[in-house]
Amino acid sequence: MLGPRRNGELRWKLPLGERLLLKGKNAVFVLGPRGEIYAMAETTGDILGRYKTRQLEFLLTNTSDDFFYCATASGHIFALRESKERY
Repeated sequence: MLGPRRNGELRWKLPLGERLLLKGKNAVFVLGPRGEIYAMAETTGDILGRYKTRQLEFLLTNTSDDFFYCATASGHIFALRESKERY
């Protein structure tokens, strides 16, 4: 059972949030204000963690698997996965 459905109603919002980056097993990751990545509880919108992205200039949205793809201006490409540790 997935829990109660929202039927298109707004569940929560992140002011100045730009876009969804990744839906992990424990959180959704959103690009928020000042280029920070926010780990958020999907059902409540509680902020579980914040990560600065000063060196990451290219942040890609991925809906096909649970990897987060990003790159630096120097050409380094990373495929990151949600940590198995709890927030």
